[in-house]
Amino acid sequence: MSGTSEKSTQPRVVIVGAGLAGISTAIALRSQLRFDNFTIYEKASTVGGTWRDNTYPGCGSDVPGHWYSLSSELNPYWSRYYIRQPEIQAYWEQLFDKYSLKGNTEFDTFFQAAEWDSNAQRYNITIQDVKTGQQRHATAQIVIYAIGGFMDPVYPKDVPGVENFRGLVWHSAHWRHDVSLKGTRVGVIGNGASAAQLIPEISSDSSVQVINFCRTPQWYIPQGNYSYPKWIQWVFAYVPFVLRLYRNSLMMRSDISFLIFRKSNKRLLAATRRVMTRYIVKMAPKDQLDKLIPNYPPGCKRILVDPDYLSSLHRPNVSLKWDTIEGVVEEGIKLKTGEVVPLDEPTNFHLRGSRGTLIKDYFATKGGPTAYLGSAVPGFPNAFLLLGPNVASGHASVIFSEEAQIQLILRLIKPIIEGQIQSIEVKDSVSDKYNDWLQTRLETSVWNDCHSYYHVAGTQRSKIIATFPGPVALFWWFTRRTKWEEWNMVGELRWRERVFGKMGVVAGIVASVAYVVYKQTISSLLFGSSAFGRSSFVMASSSHSSTANVVGVHYRVGKKIGEGSFGVIFEGTNLLNSQTVAIKFEPRKAEAPQLRDECRSYRILSGCTGIPQIYHFGQEGLHNILVIDLLGPSLEDLFDMCGRKFSIKTVCMAARQMITRVQTIHDKNLIYRDIKPDNFLIGRPGTKGANLIHVVDFGMAKQYRDPKTKQHIPYRERKSLSGTARYMSINTHLGREQSRRDDLEALGHVFMYFLRGSLPWQGLKAATNKQKYEKIGEKKQTTPIKELCEGFPEEFGIYLNYVRKLGFEETPDYEFLRELFAKVLKNNNDVDDGEFDWNQLNNGKGWEATVGHNQMLTQMQNAGLTASPDRRREHRDDRRRVSQGGNIAPPSPAVVRHNSKRKAPAGLVPGGANTPGQVTPHSAAAQVNVPIGGSPQQRSSAHHPYASGGYDYNGDDAYNQQQYDRASPMISSAAAPPALSTVRARGGDVGASRGEYDGQDVEDPPPKNTLVRILTCRCG
Repeated sequence: MSGTSEKSTQPRVVIVGAGLAGISTAIALRSQLRFDNFTIYEKASTVGGTWRDNTYPGCGSDVPGHWYSLSSELNPYWSRYYIRQPEIQAYWEQLFDKYSLKGNTEFDTFFQAAEWDSNAQRYNITIQDVKTGQQRHATAQIVIYAIGGFMDPVYPKDVPGVENFRGLVWHSAHWRHDVSLKGTRVGVIGNGASAAQLIPEISSDSSVQVINFCRTPQWYIPQGNYSYPKWIQWVFAYVPFVLRLYRNSLMMRSDISFLIFRKSNKRLLAATRRVMTRYIVKMAPKDQLDKLIPNYPPGCKRILVDPDYLSSLHRPNVSLKWDTIEGVVEEGIKLKTGEVVPLDEPTNFHLRGSRGTLIKDYFATKGGPTAYLGSAVPGFPNAFLLLGPNVASGHASVIFSEEAQIQLILRLIKPIIEGQIQSIEVKDSVSDKYNDWLQTRLETSVWNDCHSYYHVAGTQRSKIIATFPGPVALFWWFTRRTKWEEWNMVGELRWRERVFGKMGVVAGIVASVAYVVYKQTISSLLFGSSAFGRSSFVMASSSHSSTANVVGVHYRVGKKIGEGSFGVIFEGTNLLNSQTVAIKFEPRKAEAPQLRDECRSYRILSGCTGIPQIYHFGQEGLHNILVIDLLGPSLEDLFDMCGRKFSIKTVCMAARQMITRVQTIHDKNLIYRDIKPDNFLIGRPGTKGANLIHVVDFGMAKQYRDPKTKQHIPYRERKSLSGTARYMSINTHLGREQSRRDDLEALGHVFMYFLRGSLPWQGLKAATNKQKYEKIGEKKQTTPIKELCEGFPEEFGIYLNYVRKLGFEETPDYEFLRELFAKVLKNNNDVDDGEFDWNQLNNGKGWEATVGHNQMLTQMQNAGLTASPDRRREHRDDRRRVSQGGNIAPPSPAVVRHNSKRKAPAGLVPGGANTPGQVTPHSAAAQVNVPIGGSPQQRSSAHHPYASGGYDYNGDDAYNQQQYDRASPMISSAAAPPALSTVRARGGDVGASRGEYDGQDVEDPPPKNTLVRILTCRCG
């Protein structure tokens, strides 16, 4: 199902700009707040901002690469200490793709205006298509300007006549790569950072004559650039904490240099001036020294990291002109003495706040751009600036400051996103006090001793609007926490005002002590005095779940709505906004705790469609708890309501959604491993997602490939059974490592379960669970796909043939699988209109009106727990459990030697326990005629990709007649991995182990200890 139909058309959060700040904000929203209803408006056609636009020769960062990156996305593979533009742009493009931000971005869209509507408590925004000029309107609760301070490059205002020049003219930010400079005379106006990087590169060609028109001399320090060897990159990538420590050392070394910006540090300033002067004298031509050495203190302008600019001045094809420019004429540039202006100017934007004032008019009343912590402006609720006034530094990474701003903004908008308040804006008195301190401190800095773009008009002694008067660590300190009393709020945050405004010190101490006592007694309140066992629980009655039972600070525990072998689940209420949630409890000392791993999976999948949102994970007394969205009933519950049969239309519509959910999980490098109808839930009635199928219960999910390298886990055999036996794949029964193909095969079994009402291997009797699982596996292999799908559209058989033929590491063609079911709908003259069988119950009133199911909304949410004792008992048998003989780890029959006393289960041996003349294929690959080993001739023998495995499609002609509007997916011709050649039995029988089940696969890594969990998991 497309993301468009599953997402609100009106974004709640708008981010203006897809540069570094915009991408960082989007990543934080998705990964930290698990929030996905945002849109990025970018006027260009690609991402990257300044690093997309500036591609001139030599373009790069003057901040070390390992500090010029996100703290949450360190890159161990930077090639050099100072990195160039292509590497920087590639890094941010990779992050944009990694977090799947393309679906939330509108390119070629110019954000024109935003005006606050006090009645609706939101912004009315105007955007324009830059290609067509068409305007359109939308609304947003929150607007975040991530365009930076300088966006649109312009030519100097005091250089008239540019249009008269007969040659080519362009700005370094819009470099003309289509123009060759070879054999030309090139004039470069300015000697700032861009010119200092550009001139050494273009002058390396002796045929290019470079004339550099300089205005003001600059201070330089040596670059000292070097490449990182491969072994250092390996250490950064694989030795814990080394890269983090290295990055922190770069920050400390850089941030301490702020001391030279304070006029009071006279000795340090003098020493710095001597060192930099010596460097210029050493590197520059002697005849230019009187012009190249500045008369203002170091740091007044940004100090340039010299990329060999000074040494390039020795080249005979480079000359300097210090006379100022009068204008541009046809023949070239005419010089005069005149005023200096900045080359770039701030981008204006139309923002009207709650007082009817434009933000540029507010800035005018303050003598220039002014904001609280560079992030918020009084009178402009729910609007935030990134890299706003006085955020940048003259010595450090701007990304660090932007990250500090983003964390502040996230804390401010979180109550809005969660529905606790409607709007928030900083108080005038708070902003004025902060900016008074700011300007007072700036008065004592060296930045007042020269003219630069740090000032509001580029002139000396005017208001400084660019830099923060302190180290970046101080800026982080100011933004590290939110003082709610500094903000005006509209909405439902009265409890906060009562708590923080009226509570005295004594009351605070009493509350703290009470909370500690409460954490120790929460288990007895909820669960009585009995132990919280592994497979059964003695629960307190619902009367115990009173308003006194509050967990996670503000979630009241209500009635119990389900329990099972892995946990107990309660209905709960968010006391801040009265939202109904589900609260899952798990004993901290459980033999196989899963809640923390489940939380980790939810966080990986946060923001994805059809994945419930988690609100809290933590410890309460003797239990771990997880607070999560409360959804509607499971597909198993709906299946019961519909008489245990779904129509073909309902199965096809559900299948398309379920395949998309599984694809989402796979795209996030996880496999699910427990596909079953109980784990797919629809939304709550009356909501937009009422018929949106969600997937829950990630307690058995596993990472199948490395998120960065995409390296797949190795193929292994003799694995323990994982999942629900009724639906698991044949390869899982054979003890083979699961991969993406197994999730999809289990889905196919679920589809046939919905169509048939039951599966042929249900209801098999056996003395032990081990024997039962063997019988189920045998029955699955001996049931031809044609027989399983008989009486239903052939696309269901095609689906099963395709997924059973997939290789272990092969990427499935999810779109092809979805199109199979779209084809069925089309052939039956149906459409995917979202009208399922359960919507037609009770004369069209829907499932929620079903007698006896009025509590269905609160049953079995997000835990894979069943709705009745009988079903719980059945699934406890089906899930991975301890059998009488221990774990079941069935080997491939290839590991059983001839005449060995160790016998594999009869149903898993070729020819074993079969009718005369019938041979049971010994693997899923064999069932669909994919050769295992064998001669090259055997491996290359022709097999139709879907006309095997006992399902007859009457040859290729019948298949070719089907119109799917795409080529059929290619099937890997590689042989399946060979089985182990030796027996490594852990018990009396092959593949059987002794002892109790420990909740893990045999070869899975052991549980992490508490310290490792604290260091590596953000879930608790």
